[in-house]
Amino acid sequence: MKTPYVLVVAPSFVRFVGRFSTGTNEAKGLAAFPFIFVSKREFVQDWLITHELVHFRQAFETLFIGLAILSFIERLYARFILKMNKMERYLYAASEQEAYLNMHNSEYLNTRRFGSVFYYVTHKRNFKLIGPGQLEFLDT
Repeated sequence: MKTPYVLVVAPSFVRFVGRFSTGTNEAKGLAAFPFIFVSKREFVQDWLITHELVHFRQAFETLFIGLAILSFIERLYARFILKMNKMERYLYAASEQEAYLNMHNSEYLNTRRFGSVFYYVTHKRNFKLIGPGQLEFLDT
């Protein structure tokens, strides 16, 4: 089976975009269809690929620009109304919520419903990243 992405190892690019979006240098990968960029070859793991493929699906469903608009509005709300820092704003975005909360489910993309990203607009979870592919939930 042909992979639906092109894998590119680009540490400087991933670090730059990660710094821009989260405020840290800890980004492991990012998606820009049809590419998945990773900072190191050893970060290519199933959970990371699933996470980035969720972003591909979100982008297709919203015709690419819709996802950018949704993320922009959510980040403005998180910054000016909720007073969140850069990392909290990043994790607050519905697109990231869906990707992070389902990245360990290898069957998620097969069972995912069309427009699922919009569910996460109103069903937010509070979590923080504690390591590569690891989340700690702050709410119960």
